Amino acid sequence: MIQLEQHLHATSTSKFLMSKYDFGGLEQHPANILRLISELEGAYQLCKWMGFKEDMEVLDKMKKPYYSMYFKKKKEERYK
Repeated sequence: MIQLEQHLHATSTSKFLMSKYDFGGLEQHPANILRLISELEGAYQLCKWMGFKEDMEVLDKMKKPYYSMYFKKKKEERYK
């Protein structure tokens, strides 16, 4: 019985930990938004170095709303 309880606890814990990998499972916390911005900035730089101007422009448009979201959430966090 104890082994079953331990197994159920371990299973529920790992499901909780893995839930952040589901669609929409990661909190839109400022730190996570910065991680996304960082990835987009990296892709932007690679496109720049390889001369993919159109892709740079697309990435630039993609980054802007995330920067706005980051600053908005950071401000909200500060006033909590």
